[in-house]
Amino acid sequence: MTSAPLRPFCPVLCRVSRWIGPVMGILGLVLLSGSCSSTKGAAPSGMDAEAEVSWLEASPSLARDIELHAMEVSQMAVQDDFIRLSDWFQSVGEPAYPKLLEMAGSSDDAQRTFALSVIAAQRDPRLLSPLRERVPMSSIAKQQHRYEMARALLMLGDNSGIPVLIDGLESPSRGARAQSITALNRGTNAGIEYNAAASEQERAASVAAWRQWWSEMDRDMLLQR
Repeated sequence: MTSAPLRPFCPVLCRVSRWIGPVMGILGLVLLSGSCSSTKGAAPSGMDAEAEVSWLEASPSLARDIELHAMEVSQMAVQDDFIRLSDWFQSVGEPAYPKLLEMAGSSDDAQRTFALSVIAAQRDPRLLSPLRERVPMSSIAKQQHRYEMARALLMLGDNSGIPVLIDGLESPSRGARAQSITALNRGTNAGIEYNAAASEQERAASVAAWRQWWSEMDRDMLLQR
């Protein structure tokens, strides 16, 4: 059974409404910070990160299907297309990982958004290092892609994207604010109230609480190193 696809931040696909993944507790964030060195540690350089992982190889026929379905992603027009293709890639699983990582680094908005969403849905921690090397956060210019990347990182166990998602709570786009709080709630269990549709003043108080929470978490993680 495949996981429901995560709703993308990308405006082209913003109508996709389903999110996946169990809530990760604060304890999980603390434990993960040690194993990932998450956020500030160095990872293997360049393609070395991908070379260190041996993915299950697709058969010739499956490899052709992966390429054909990847090409369809750029032609998506409606929510059903996104869901159908996302379900297909998730059902293929590991043999499709190299293609998904390639798509995540694409200059095509739809390809990048789709790939990051599916990678987040897979929640396979082996994807974390190759993803960070293929698509460094510092290389992402578009804010919507930064939100997508932050969410994918969090779903894979890397909390370095949390500050980006907290910034998303202040986005002028109500959709981006809604997606940011959903990702934070699913990935942290911080339990801080926030309403994406509330007034700017009300949202500001909640954002301040989120920033305070993250400051305390970050300090605690530093002390544990």
